[in-house]
Amino acid sequence: MVEASRRLSPLAGMAEALRHASSPSVQLVEQPCLGQFALRGDPSNGDFVEAVSGALGLAVPVSVGEVAGGADLTVLMLGPDEWLLVRPADADAEPIFRLRTALARRHASLIDLSSGRSAITLSGPKARAVLQKGVTLDLHPRAFGPGRCAQTLMARTPVLLEQIDETPTYRLFVRSSFARHFALWLIEAAREY
Repeated sequence: MVEASRRLSPLAGMAEALRHASSPSVQLVEQPCLGQFALRGDPSNGDFVEAVSGALGLAVPVSVGEVAGGADLTVLMLGPDEWLLVRPADADAEPIFRLRTALARRHASLIDLSSGRSAITLSGPKARAVLQKGVTLDLHPRAFGPGRCAQTLMARTPVLLEQIDETPTYRLFVRSSFARHFALWLIEAAREY
């Protein structure tokens, strides 16, 4: 695997534009070079769930749209048998190595997708209003809050949306090839705030 310090994000040249578009109401910040791993397996298989939870040191979500974890590792359940594991570029890789070992004799897969998606954090009192310009999801706090994720379309772009906290703070994952287009859309959507 390439060292995080040597990788270049698709949004590397947009840091200043994102910073300039930010205000007290809306903040836009790229989260460059996150470690991202696709995990596939059967959530109804208790042995599989126990092995994954044990290797990662956290309870793995078993309902689509749930998120578990914290600062060093987040697990998002994307589909009936699919999760995305996300960790900062500088986080300890040991949980991922333990997971690979735990899955060795099981019907499951773990694939490194770290270069496949870019991530932008959108936060502030008007963050929800910015998102509502481009999604059809109900983002009201009673329907979508911290610890939730959803896959949707935004600016004609497939986006994985995760709500991190009540601020609200959202993390938006977008395919790297769409990253610049999506960042420009976010900048324009945030302009009025």
